[in-house]
Amino acid sequence: PVDTIVAAIGQEADLSPLAGSGINLTPWGTIVVDEITYETSQPGIFAAGAVHTGPWNAIEAVAGGIEAATARLKNRGMVS
Repeated sequence: PVDTIVAAIGQEADLSPLAGSGINLTPWGTIVVDEITYETSQPGIFAAGAVHTGPWNAIEAVAGGIEAATARLKNRGMVS
């Protein structure tokens, strides 16, 4: 289960729901993540797609989402 999903639809993600969360952002306004696990600066919080890369194509955004979900499952010991 998840607590929150931030939808990133359009040219720029609205990251205002993250204000005060302690999640680090780049100078370009995207979320800083570990490039392997997609985990943000807050343990247990993962991000992928346009919120991480900025505007990109949909196929790459979906691929990033799949990689982030897999990393989260590995983090929880649900897959190897």
